Amino acid sequence: MLENQHVDRALRAVFVGLAVGMAWGIRGDFGGVDGAMYPGAMLGLAFCYVSGQESVMRRMPVIALLSGLFIGLGGNMSYGILHGYAKSDTLPNYSYGFLMLLFQGGCWGLFGGGAVGLALDDRRPKLGEALAVAAAVVVTGVLLEKFVTNVVRFEIDSRGNSLVPFMGGGAVFVAWLAARKYAYGLRGAFFGFTGFGAGMFFGRFLSNGSEHFPWTMNNWNVMEVGCGLIGGFVFTWGMVGLPDGNDTPDSGTSPWALAGIIYAAAFIPLEHLAVHVKSAVAKPEWMKLLTEYGHADPAATADRIYSLISVVALCGVAVAGAWYWWHSGEHLKWAWIPALGLSLIMLVFQCLNALYFQYPDKPDFLDMHTVLWVMLALMALYIALRTQHEPLDVDDEDEWGSAALGWGAGLLALLVITVIAAGSVNGEKTMRSAEMKWPQWSFRDGPPPANRK
Repeated sequence: MLENQHVDRALRAVFVGLAVGMAWGIRGDFGGVDGAMYPGAMLGLAFCYVSGQESVMRRMPVIALLSGLFIGLGGNMSYGILHGYAKSDTLPNYSYGFLMLLFQGGCWGLFGGGAVGLALDDRRPKLGEALAVAAAVVVTGVLLEKFVTNVVRFEIDSRGNSLVPFMGGGAVFVAWLAARKYAYGLRGAFFGFTGFGAGMFFGRFLSNGSEHFPWTMNNWNVMEVGCGLIGGFVFTWGMVGLPDGNDTPDSGTSPWALAGIIYAAAFIPLEHLAVHVKSAVAKPEWMKLLTEYGHADPAATADRIYSLISVVALCGVAVAGAWYWWHSGEHLKWAWIPALGLSLIMLVFQCLNALYFQYPDKPDFLDMHTVLWVMLALMALYIALRTQHEPLDVDDEDEWGSAALGWGAGLLALLVITVIAAGSVNGEKTMRSAEMKWPQWSFRDGPPPANRK
């Protein structure tokens, strides 16, 4: 089966989609810039592993560092209300919501994908050029946001225009990639935008549809998993197998590589522990829930949970050590360790924090944590069955314009189909947590304006 290049390419993309989808699902409970760093880093880890290219796997630490930091920047955008618009039952609101979610997810993927593409390119910007374009991206984004807010007087959502700087800066970033002919960077930005843009709005549509299932579940988590699954798959399909201009692997471990190893494997779990699971805050919350669940000694159980989470977070140091061992010794058959190790650590971390192992069974309830465990098991099965990856031979690195047009047309078609289908999916159930921009209204304000007396 793997002799078929398209099947092989798809399976590699599925593995990355599973890794990023699981990470994005876990990220939903933490949010913010630091939360988004985790699925960002996972994109780099999983992609480098499935590439099968020795030189790319050797650059895994730097690529994971770049993808984590650049996708993490997207955590600055406010996007919850946009999902609320996409859940409303009026055409102007849900079509607007899905379109804005396309740009929202697209901006996440554009910067992260472009950064990974630049790391794969045989020609990379010098430090001065990188700093100059970064300044241009920031200044353009800020000025555009000021213009839209103060001159046009339009707000994308009721919290402001946090998406606008990313859209303006993203346009500058793409223009620079094109002008300087960074082919892989431009390609990475395109497939990052396409994949995560489609993942964000179509993941929301899937979440809306799950409101009609005969069982209850975390509908928000459906969107998050769908976003990472689709985004990771599309990006990998578009980028895996490209000829590496720097096909001579670097020897030794550079300071940047060491920083990437520490950042992705050790820093991310420990940072989540320090910032998101503070003992003074977490333990009282757990004790309250454990009491409701009927646990005999909630205080002791909460102490034990915190100790276990701390140990799990510290396991990231062990993963970093194993990663350093195979990286410095060039034992590339172990290149799956960072992706699977960080996934296992963060899933156990999240399940402990959410009391997954403590709360009682609920009838007619599908726990998304269980879905995440299935996704992790599929990742492990792929690794077990795939003893090694031979590099793919993708022959469209110079002439992929027609493929880009096809992907772009597919993206627009998916958006149109989603908007049309939302007319049947959105309704009373999705409106329970919807937002409306025309007229400005929230379900928290009581009945919608048209029904007020």
